Amino acid sequence: MLRSKGGSASFRIKNLETGKTEYVKLDDYLTTKQKRNLLKPDGIYQFTQRLKKEYAEKNTPIEIYARIKVSLNGRAPELFIDPQLDLTTIEWNYFNHNDWILPQPESISWSR
Repeated sequence: MLRSKGGSASFRIKNLETGKTEYVKLDDYLTTKQKRNLLKPDGIYQFTQRLKKEYAEKNTPIEIYARIKVSLNGRAPELFIDPQLDLTTIEWNYFNHNDWILPQPESISWSR
């Protein structure tokens, strides 16, 4: 194994008509394997699109926010995306860097 990745993800939806916020029960939408994909940018984007479509079918205007922390190779978990970012506004660039992904600190020291 070349790397070890872990983390946690939670999503909340703000109803723009009522102002109420609800947390998404990931188990209602995703399998265990699919939940692991929420630690990757494409998984975050795809799940956001699924939620947007579901609420659009109900004619409910929403904003989606997520708190996602990722740990790589045993390091402490760090925020992966800005928890104040409305994910309904993001775009996905498969081959380029996505500006909505936070830069990770250079916390690895490479000594010889």
